[in-house]
Amino acid sequence: MKRTMLRKKSPKMKLIDSCESLLRKILILERGDRCEICLTQHPYKLGLFHILNKKDFPRLRLHADNILLAGWACCHKRFHNDPYFARDVVWPRIAEILGQNWETILKVLNSTLPKLSMFELNLKKKVFEMELEKYKPPF
Repeated sequence: MKRTMLRKKSPKMKLIDSCESLLRKILILERGDRCEICLTQHPYKLGLFHILNKKDFPRLRLHADNILLAGWACCHKRFHNDPYFARDVVWPRIAEILGQNWETILKVLNSTLPKLSMFELNLKKKVFEMELEKYKPPF
């Protein structure tokens, strides 16, 4: 069997991954270690669930208002593979958390945010690191 080479990540993708990791830690500290969709506790298996997708709304990729903490097995994977689960469970839960006009608000926010340039990403990383410092004990 022929093995394929793994692609090297660009410096920008490495920075995005670093920012997402920091943001995930911050959101867990702020919101708790539960899946925000089904409220099941997942202390180690929570991921970032982007409400408006990263491809069409890249400026919202690192914005906490566009992200829910979701367990992969319980909700995230099912959302991507089961349109009935998405329609009957996930979208109503998002409306419950963010309000009925959540989509309009997020789309307007996307149009006002700057593009995620290397400068913006480095700035966000510093802000996330400073935010995490607030949660560390003072000693």
